[in-house]
Amino acid sequence: MGVLNKRFLKILLIAYVAFGVLVGFILYYLLPEHYFGWYPIIPSYFSIIAVFLYGALLHFREKNPTKMIQAYMMMRGIKLLVTILLVLLYNLFIDKNDEEFTIVISLFYFFYLVIETYFYVKFELSIKNDKKS
Repeated sequence: MGVLNKRFLKILLIAYVAFGVLVGFILYYLLPEHYFGWYPIIPSYFSIIAVFLYGALLHFREKNPTKMIQAYMMMRGIKLLVTILLVLLYNLFIDKNDEEFTIVISLFYFFYLVIETYFYVKFELSIKNDKKS
């Protein structure tokens, strides 16, 4: 993994942790009636998924770079399905603060979707610039 790749992953994880801490602070201190004990699972889940997504994209970049956009979209679909499954399982088995959990996980999903897409585009542009050099 090159310096550029490590930098992108580090920036992604810093953004994820910062967003997780910010939302956690808001829920815990400003909206305590909406805070739920399972909250820390959400940022952790998305951070782990992001590392796997990034690793898969690096793998596709090395093995078959022409399929990177397809791999990215496939990973988006898998992430959406796993997230929906997580929400369903939480609502079926935990059944406590399920509205808050669903809203917060949806907020995280869309935030991460925007951030990951932005970084994916920057990643692709950096690859093109490296090839030109």
